[in-house]
Amino acid sequence: MQRYLKLIRSNATFLVPYLIIVILLAPVFISIPKDSLHLLINQYHSSATDIFFKYFTYLGDGITPFLVAIVFVFFSFRNALQICSAGTLAGLIAQFFKRLIFPGIQRPYAIFKELPQFHIVNGIDMHSSFSFPSGHAATIFAMCFIMAGLTKNKVLKIILLFTSLLVAFSRVYLSQHFLVDMYAGSFIGILCALLIFVIFDRFKAKWLDSSLLQVNKKITRNE
Repeated sequence: MQRYLKLIRSNATFLVPYLIIVILLAPVFISIPKDSLHLLINQYHSSATDIFFKYFTYLGDGITPFLVAIVFVFFSFRNALQICSAGTLAGLIAQFFKRLIFPGIQRPYAIFKELPQFHIVNGIDMHSSFSFPSGHAATIFAMCFIMAGLTKNKVLKIILLFTSLLVAFSRVYLSQHFLVDMYAGSFIGILCALLIFVIFDRFKAKWLDSSLLQVNKKITRNE
């Protein structure tokens, strides 16, 4: 428990604004049906935001934690494995919930595709089923929360939070998910990141605190 509290305190710059947003959104979910809320959001769009969210959403793909981990492995095996593990775990748990617990929940496209005013971004492969929760939101929040915990730079923590929110919102903007799906996915992501942090904190193996650059230096010296 102390490990969790220590991590939460050190990452308050990420968590406090996130919790404020969560609290502010709660009454919205209670008072407005998710269908009506989605149509309200859907009417605000532009060609610029269409292009931006169309490509920015890929940061939440399941492959992203692996790609980011490849970069981090040059600096710390521990950090690389934390990022990869958290993002992968969050994505898998989201898939478990959407496919086994809530398989019948449809996505916005399945419900609104016949409406003439329903906006769809060109070039997007629209999905109709397995809406809740958002796997992209879970993955990006897990990955960014881990990275936020690795830095003391408060500006960088805020940037990582903002990135998480934008990627998660991109799923709503693109009508791949409802806002509540994003909401739930973000919770899964943060909880998975906390779990991974604590698990790796128990491992004290020296090689984890090494890096590919350090290994390369040792090999070079021995040649």
